[in-house]
Amino acid sequence: MKLIRIGDSLTFGYGVHLSQRWTRLCAQETGWELVNEGINGDTTGGMLARMQGGVLAELREGGLGADRPYALLMGGSNDVFYSGSDAAARENMGAMIHQLFSVGVLPVVGIPLPADAPHAPRAWAAAVDFEAAERTKRVLRMAQAVLHGVWRAVYRLLRGFSVARRIDPLGAAA
Repeated sequence: MKLIRIGDSLTFGYGVHLSQRWTRLCAQETGWELVNEGINGDTTGGMLARMQGGVLAELREGGLGADRPYALLMGGSNDVFYSGSDAAARENMGAMIHQLFSVGVLPVVGIPLPADAPHAPRAWAAAVDFEAAERTKRVLRMAQAVLHGVWRAVYRLLRGFSVARRIDPLGAAA
């Protein structure tokens, strides 16, 4: 199996000896071929540009040599660190996912562990607005809860309609 990794320093393995990087250990344990497209300090915008500039073209031409490679997208932390928001990361990740699907590649999204002010290196405080990130996180949690409630209400409505009409809410005839 081939796994193409597109990401930032967490993907690259910044600060870790080559023999101890998670990517090297994963390849040794699984026998997979791993292509490292991680760049230290990169944002999802940079990942998207690199993917459009090279990785997608190679995939379209079959140049990466796998029948159906997988792509691990792992980034977004630097977007939040640089801007205090995850909006660009969400948009860019969505674009990368759609583009990978368009060339028959299964994207896998790896979400880095969240960093908060008490647990982050002190040097990050100069570049990261942790209060803005925390506010964004709270808003996203609220939006998720609201959307979940809306989905449940819509599902119940469709389910009630489908029981009356003997139709599966997912579209199959009952």
